[in-house]
Amino acid sequence: MLSKMANNSTIKKLIILLVVFALLFGVSTKYFFKTFINDSDETIKYKENSIITYIVKLKENDYYETNRLPQGMNYIANLIDEIELTYDYMFSTSELVKYDMSYSIEAITRVYSEDKKNILYEKKETLLEPVKVSRNEIADYNFKQDINIDYNHYNDFVKGFKSLYGLSSDSDLSIILRVESIGSNDKFQNPIELDSESIIKIPLSERTINISFDNDNISNDGIITEKRLFNKDSIFSLIIFIVTFICSIVVIVFVFKIFLSILKGRSKYDIMLSRILKENDSIIANVQNSVNLSNYQVINISSFEELRDVHDNIGSPILFSETIVGKVSLFYIINDNIMYKYLLNIDDLEKKEIVKTNGGVNEEEKNNQ
Repeated sequence: MLSKMANNSTIKKLIILLVVFALLFGVSTKYFFKTFINDSDETIKYKENSIITYIVKLKENDYYETNRLPQGMNYIANLIDEIELTYDYMFSTSELVKYDMSYSIEAITRVYSEDKKNILYEKKETLLEPVKVSRNEIADYNFKQDINIDYNHYNDFVKGFKSLYGLSSDSDLSIILRVESIGSNDKFQNPIELDSESIIKIPLSERTINISFDNDNISNDGIITEKRLFNKDSIFSLIIFIVTFICSIVVIVFVFKIFLSILKGRSKYDIMLSRILKENDSIIANVQNSVNLSNYQVINISSFEELRDVHDNIGSPILFSETIVGKVSLFYIINDNIMYKYLLNIDDLEKKEIVKTNGGVNEEEKNNQ
C-alpha cells in the first residue's frame, strides 16, 4: 500500500545516502593518505657503477701470434708495450635530476717498504684533466673513457729508482678514475653527492705481472628520504581531502537523522493505517483516482469500525486512497448517490492524544475555562 511505498522510499533514500557516503569517504581516505602519509616522505633511489676492461699490447716478438692479449692473464713484463684501459661508467636515479659531474684519471707510482706496510716513494701524474659534465632533467648518464698506459715508462722509472738505492721491495702503478657528481631535484632539499674512485693496480719491476682491480670498481647505491615539500599536487590533494571529508560528514548526518526517525518508530497515524489495511485487506480496494464529493450525499463516519459495519450491511467494498502521504487517508463506500466517508487524519489523532494526556479536556476547552 501507499504507506509501505513511503517506507520503501525512505529505505531507498537511506541506501543512496549510504552509497554516496561510502564513495565520498573512500575518496577522502585515499587523498588523506596521499596528502599526509604516502607522500609525507619523498624518496629517490640512485645507483652508480663502473666497469674496467683492458687489453695488453705487446712489443714485437717471435713468440706470440698476436700483438694484443685479453685481460685476465699473466703477462711477461718485458714484452708489454702498452696497456689499453677502458672505463665504462653509469649513473642512474629513480627521479629526474639536474646532474653535474666531473671525472679525471690519475696515475700513482709507489715503492713500498720491505714489509709492504709503508710507502717509501710515491709519484702522481695526471693522465686526464678533469672533464666536466652538466645535464638537466635526466634519469641516467654514462660515459666511456679510453686511456693508454705506457708501461715501459713507469716500469723503467721504478727499476732505476730501486737500483739506485739498492731496493728489492714491491712497487706498483695505480690508475685511478675519480668521479665527483651531484644530482639535485626540486622535491628535495638535499642533493645526491658522490665522490667515487675506480682503481686498477699494475705491478712494476716484476718478471711477470697480474693486473688486479681494487674494490671491484665503483659500486654505490642508496636512497635519499626526506619530508615532502608542499607543491601544487599536494595542495590539490589536500583540497580534495577537505572537500570530500566535509561532504561525507554532511551525508552521514542525514543518514543518522533517518536512522533516528526509524528508531523512534512510526507515528500513530502510520500504525493505525497499517493495522486497518492489514486487518481488512480482503474488503478494501486501493483506488488511484480522486473522487468528486459534490456528486454524492456525503455521510461522515466517526470511525473505521462503523464504516466496516456499513460495508457488512450493504455489501459494497470499502475504497481507499491516501490523499496526503503520511498524514491523511480517505476510506469510503459508495451506494447509489450516497457516500459513507471515514477520514483518517494525523491531526485528529494528535488532538485525541492531547485530550487523553490532559484527562479528557481538550486544548480549546482549557482556554475557555
